[in-house]
Amino acid sequence: MSTSKPPTDSANIHITTTKLNGAPNYLLWARAVEVYINAKGKLNYLTTEPPDANAKEYGDWMTKNNTVLVWLWNSMEPSIAANVMFHTTTKGEWDDLMQGNSQDKNMSRVYELYEKIFNFKQGDNSLGEYYSALKGMWEELNLYQPITTDLERLKTQRTEFQVAKFLSGLNADLQPVKSQLLAGEKVPSMNGAFGRIQRIVPPSSTSSKDNYALVASSGTRGHGGFSHRGHGLGGGHGGGRSGQSFD
Repeated sequence: MSTSKPPTDSANIHITTTKLNGAPNYLLWARAVEVYINAKGKLNYLTTEPPDANAKEYGDWMTKNNTVLVWLWNSMEPSIAANVMFHTTTKGEWDDLMQGNSQDKNMSRVYELYEKIFNFKQGDNSLGEYYSALKGMWEELNLYQPITTDLERLKTQRTEFQVAKFLSGLNADLQPVKSQLLAGEKVPSMNGAFGRIQRIVPPSSTSSKDNYALVASSGTRGHGGFSHRGHGLGGGHGGGRSGQSFD
């Protein structure tokens, strides 16, 4: 007695374990989708336009194209799928998703990965678990920052690393400012990040240590320094006593 097998190209399947929810997981999702669709021999539907509508293969092509479209929809969060369901070809939908979730829009995810890597410790994990988890983070980072011989891209990646380390060390009260910085379209330089945070943060949020260091350094500047204390501050000509006034 023969048993029937479900069609291998059924549209009612989920091709990824994680659904696309936007730019934060786009690259990992896209990689999983490409592997699955390539295994099904349908990778060309992501990259090629349909044949002419009068061609005899058009009907069969569109049937398979629609199957791949449903695969993609089933692997997205409903809110994401609703925005791309108007596409009639897989290529059109795939290109739309790529443009809307491009690497330039993944700056916050890159910094999130860097921060996780900076702070990740073995803790209660076994050595193997610790190694595997850390290696997974580096491999995901390689998706966002692939190895390249492009010097300009290498400079950008170096800048991203520097800014990520700077942002990861900010105090918790500056978290909203950090989020604003990461919402931009371009990666700021270290100087740019510092300058933008300085402009956003009110003077009252400057730490007491910074204030103390500033006063102490200004008070110890003597000959050859940048400034002297003014009248009535106990400094000035001849190093007068604290609190001494000058007529």
